[in-house]
Amino acid sequence: MKTRLWKVLAIVAVMTVAVVLVLFLWFRPSQDTSAEFDYVFSSTEAASEAVSSAVTETSQSVKPAAQTELVRFDAQPSGSKAKIAGTSSVHDWTMESIVIGGFMEVDPGFPGSALTNSSAIRPRVEVFLPVRAFKSYSKRMDEVMQEHMDEPKYKRIEYRLIELNPKPTPGSSAKFAFEATGVLTIKGAARTNQMPVVIEKLEGKMKVSGSMSLKMTDFGVQPPKITIPVLGAITTGDDITVTFEWSSAAQTP
Repeated sequence: MKTRLWKVLAIVAVMTVAVVLVLFLWFRPSQDTSAEFDYVFSSTEAASEAVSSAVTETSQSVKPAAQTELVRFDAQPSGSKAKIAGTSSVHDWTMESIVIGGFMEVDPGFPGSALTNSSAIRPRVEVFLPVRAFKSYSKRMDEVMQEHMDEPKYKRIEYRLIELNPKPTPGSSAKFAFEATGVLTIKGAARTNQMPVVIEKLEGKMKVSGSMSLKMTDFGVQPPKITIPVLGAITTGDDITVTFEWSSAAQTP
């Protein structure tokens, strides 16, 4: 009886070991599957590192464009002049001033840079001429001019540049010619106009010269009519010509 029992137990033990061995062999991951998993994981990790590296490199290489620092030139107390020339029923007349105020803000290479740099053709330029600073040979003429310009209310002639269009300047390396488009304000009336200008930069100074033809009535100014003893009544023409030379110097830190 005992012998039979031992035989049964032995058979059960053998069968148990066999089942365990089969299960172990069936569910054990193969070497290929493990290698494939390791490859996928390592490849994903490498790709992540590559993307991270690319982002870092881009963030380092793509930086905000540096803005060129502008140079400011301020009007000088001397070296400038402006002249208004017109006609009358008796003779031609002129009025002159040596006061031109204002400033310009330009890039360091201006005016030469305006030939190739599209942003350099739009420097910030604002100029003004005090009406009372214009003088003629006659005190009475000065008074009449100021009356017609309504000088107590509109004390300045003002100009603001919009842009410059380069023009050929053969044989010149220091002077540059442009067609200037800007807004001219006289007696409160603002009009867009164009005029030729020449800009010269020498030793930290900027000289701008130019001329323009205007009509007084375009700005609401009626051509003066005055009576002078002996000469009688004098009427002035509507057309005038304005010429100027404006001197400015670079602002020192």
